[in-house]
Amino acid sequence: QTRVGTEQMPQLGEAGADGLSLSAERRLGRQVFQEFLRAGVVADDPELEDYLSSQSARLLQAALEQGHLQPGQSIEPAEFRFFAVRDPAINAFALPGGYIGIHTGLMAQSQSESELMSVLAHEIGHVSQRHISRQFGQRRQSSAVMIAAALLAAMAASSSSDAAMGIMSLGQTVAVQDQLAFSREAEREADRVGLGLLKEAGFDPQAMASLFQKLLRAGEFYESAAPNWVRSHPLTSERIADVQTRLSQMNGSNSSALSQLDSKQPAQDTLEFRWLRARIGSLSDRSVDGLAKSQLRLQKAFEQAQAKAVEQSALAYAMAWVAAGQRRHQEALSRLDQAEALARKANAHEWANPLLTTARLEVLLAAGDLPKAYETLQPALGAMNPSISQRQLARLSIRIVEGLGRHDQAL
Repeated sequence: QTRVGTEQMPQLGEAGADGLSLSAERRLGRQVFQEFLRAGVVADDPELEDYLSSQSARLLQAALEQGHLQPGQSIEPAEFRFFAVRDPAINAFALPGGYIGIHTGLMAQSQSESELMSVLAHEIGHVSQRHISRQFGQRRQSSAVMIAAALLAAMAASSSSDAAMGIMSLGQTVAVQDQLAFSREAEREADRVGLGLLKEAGFDPQAMASLFQKLLRAGEFYESAAPNWVRSHPLTSERIADVQTRLSQMNGSNSSALSQLDSKQPAQDTLEFRWLRARIGSLSDRSVDGLAKSQLRLQKAFEQAQAKAVEQSALAYAMAWVAAGQRRHQEALSRLDQAEALARKANAHEWANPLLTTARLEVLLAAGDLPKAYETLQPALGAMNPSISQRQLARLSIRIVEGLGRHDQAL
């Protein structure tokens, strides 16, 4: 499933002294993304993808207002594509042309929405400052196949060295993989841009330093244990100190924010983030044993979150997905009812309703109860408002009416 297409792709061209032209960068990005689609690593999860796009739109608007993105002189905000890679590694990466991949492991392990957005802001910084264009523009021998193979090999290496070597054999990708890491100067510039975007977009910029510290600690003992994102974005104590200095300047204070970072919780995570993070984390291992472990972990967390309706609603939602994965469909529906009741208690029912609806439809489809699914679908379609669930609801509605033989309605 990680085989990359081997047809000849155009070599990089149109590289000037400062890197690829915008047209060449766009073309290369499309080609690499197509290789990812062929390899089957792009997660088919419309709600997650649309969540990432909607939240990142705040960062892109900030980049436009701050002049990091300029119409006609850079990749346009509307051209960015944020896609999820179903992989437990803590990683994210930017491709030419504004394609930014986020591993599901990064979202599952992010302690706050601002931590997740700090990585995306950093990657947007690389794109807006044209680091990727300059990086690949200087290496005309690198084709889309070679770049995609290097990235896929890095993913496969975490689970199977044989798979990684199989991908690498498609081309001379060892050299390209080494070249995927950015220079220290580029990293510092992306940090600087990212911090400004976070603050302008209303996220907590201190989350960037907090996340960097955690990642640095995770890999300080063994190089092989370093999170994947650290390997392609080398972290140093000097780089973290530079981020802390910039944070102090932002706050108008000369005192270090270091002592506050681990204790301060970034405020106002959206409920979409809470629920999607809980669902993704609970389904990271879909094996029989993996789902059983998730069920026990979620139940324990649910019991410990007494009187915290917002947290319990997310946990009940995640437990519904685990139950559905175990083919305990009635229990899954009961958990969704529980999540709905807790969302009402937290005054979040109106927001939670779209995610609850699509989850119910998924469970009913899996159970083969098409009439009940159709009954649930009708009021949902009538009340379909813009949300991260809108595209998924449309897709599910097609599956339901097609399953009932209503082919005209499916069209």
